[in-house]
Amino acid sequence: MNPQLKDRIEARLEKVCDDTISTYNESFFKSQSIVTNALDNVKARLFIDAQCISSKTALIDSGTLGPKGHVQIIVPALKTESYASMNDPEDNSGQIPQCTLKMFPEETLHCVEWAKSLFSDLFTLKP
Repeated sequence: MNPQLKDRIEARLEKVCDDTISTYNESFFKSQSIVTNALDNVKARLFIDAQCISSKTALIDSGTLGPKGHVQIIVPALKTESYASMNDPEDNSGQIPQCTLKMFPEETLHCVEWAKSLFSDLFTLKP
């Protein structure tokens, strides 16, 4: 949409957590002018938030909670609140985000739901 951004945005699909700190460390975040994310879990958001605060890199955090969406701009060095300083609203829907099921079904329940969804796609929803 913006030709000035061509070849300047890099989408990353690896997990962000303590296990990937060798890739997503402070020097990685310091090399970014801004970080945007659209993560599906609080643990990953807290990880990114902490790294951006430590490296003083601005963050645009976005996500969904069912049909609701949110965007939070985080400017480190006490200019704005961080993600960790707020609490997400409770999600009592019991639904697992589709991105979790498709990309990182790491809990047993995620794997069961992924298998049910795949079975439905292959055998129920087909004409």
